[in-house]
Amino acid sequence: MVTPLFATLYILLLIGIAALGGYLALYSWNRRIAPGAKAYAAFMATMACYMVCLVLEFAAGDLATKILWSKMEYISAAIVPLIWLGFSLQFTERGGWLSRPKLAILSLIPAITLALVWTNEYHGLIWNVIPPEVGVPFRIMLVAAYGSWFWVFWAYNSILILAGSVILIADAVASKRHQRGQIAALILGAILPWLSILAFIFRLNPYNEISIAHFAYIPAGLLIAWALFNYRAFDALPTAYDVLTRGMADGIMIVNPQGAITNVNPASEGILKRPMQALIGKQAASVLPRWLDAGERELNVTTKYFIDAPDSGQGAPPAQKRYYEMGISRIVNRKEEHVGWLVLIHDITNLKQREEHLQTHSAELEAMVDKTQRLLKEKERLAAIGETAAIVGHDLRNPLQSIANTLFLMNDTLKEMPESEFKRTMVSHSERFSKNVFYMEKIVSDLQDFSRNLEPSLVEVGLSQVVDDAAASIIVPSNIAMTKVVPADLRIKADPLLMRRMLVNLFSNAIQAMPDGGTLLVSAASEGKTIRIAIIDNGVGMSGETMSQLFRPLFTTKAKGMGMGLAVIKRIVEAHNGTINIQSRPGEGTTVMISLPQQ
Repeated sequence: MVTPLFATLYILLLIGIAALGGYLALYSWNRRIAPGAKAYAAFMATMACYMVCLVLEFAAGDLATKILWSKMEYISAAIVPLIWLGFSLQFTERGGWLSRPKLAILSLIPAITLALVWTNEYHGLIWNVIPPEVGVPFRIMLVAAYGSWFWVFWAYNSILILAGSVILIADAVASKRHQRGQIAALILGAILPWLSILAFIFRLNPYNEISIAHFAYIPAGLLIAWALFNYRAFDALPTAYDVLTRGMADGIMIVNPQGAITNVNPASEGILKRPMQALIGKQAASVLPRWLDAGERELNVTTKYFIDAPDSGQGAPPAQKRYYEMGISRIVNRKEEHVGWLVLIHDITNLKQREEHLQTHSAELEAMVDKTQRLLKEKERLAAIGETAAIVGHDLRNPLQSIANTLFLMNDTLKEMPESEFKRTMVSHSERFSKNVFYMEKIVSDLQDFSRNLEPSLVEVGLSQVVDDAAASIIVPSNIAMTKVVPADLRIKADPLLMRRMLVNLFSNAIQAMPDGGTLLVSAASEGKTIRIAIIDNGVGMSGETMSQLFRPLFTTKAKGMGMGLAVIKRIVEAHNGTINIQSRPGEGTTVMISLPQQ
């Protein structure tokens, strides 16, 4: 027997559940752009209407009124399984399957059932036996015997509910969008309608006045609502998130106000090296290398950086290091309430590598600038030397010429003197003076050649004659054998005076490199349009350090000399558009190879 207190509590419970269903229906409708939101809103609205009809049936005082509200309940019962199936398809993004023709076919049995419900008094196909004792207040009208069509309707609804439940359960288990709590809620919400069917079949009612089967769909809806709303599945943001971020290279994450990750895109898995199931539901502070501290949580936008490398960025090879920029933005709703954070993780490895490359390049440029400045200073120094050399050469040329003329006249006078010890002494002194004058003239000529621009006066000459003239200008000691291998018909277009000076300097250097005697070989040959001249001695040779400074002006290893000879030689060769190459080793002699264009 139902007491007034029990009846009141029961009615209030039904009204509260109906109100909750209506609220959830309105909440979902306001977010109807999300998958499944419209169907869920229709589902909860229909169940709210069902609960209202159930309250009115329960409170009705006569059998006719109870039958009327029971028929009204059939409206909800007829369309709820169809809505359940539609919600399952839409939520799992399979809504395209439920086309209008298919929906019309699926609606056929519910439409026939409603027609039979409202005309049941004439045929009894829905129910045919109603106990008379149910026609009193505070009792649910439990039918004693059902008609044949009712079982067709029940079987049809069972199939729709089963199909929708299977779709939800399969999606919850397979989808990466959910975590374990959400999956469990969706599965339980899908199973509850089946439990209500079993309760109805086996009449599992603690009281005859009520039916627990009436409460199955509302708890199912509440469980699904918790699974969806707790993870904001009906918000537009996650829906747009899935569509927009699926193919993005940047990692994007949604973090709820409690700091738990609620959604991630595939790129986040690769960046954080964790599967989606291991990220959703975790605290952002435990997953992200750097997260907001207490003060930063009040900021609208925060940018952080982190490095991913096998050894935490210390000494890892550049190819293994990954650099990321992490932007964290607050998400607010229409009421300006904080509802979470949007995290954007952007791979800036290429940018950082370019930055490091630019830094390296900048350091190289600075080194090049320093080297260029040193070269400029060296050129300035050489220019100053050149100017000094020109002045010194000019100022020394006249006195040297005067000395040379005096020596010439003195030699003529000595030739006329009779033989005596005095004459022999004076001839010896004259020869020494002549050698020194020759040496000084060579220095002056080198200084002037180094300081002035060389513009060769090119004429066609026999190279053998130029070599012979140069050899005749020097004194070859008796302990040195000089061999010349130059074809008599080999001709070259060059400046004879400059060529002679070049060869004289090279011959002199070779002779000085053989103080104990040796062999000096001079050879020349034509190779295509190039003439190669080789001067080879087997003297003392040169070290690598000396070789590196050979053509530097004023560099010399000799006790006597200014170090201008090779610098002048190089200038003469380059003035003829040629090249010079010197190879030497200590104790193995020296080879000078000159390449000149034949024409």
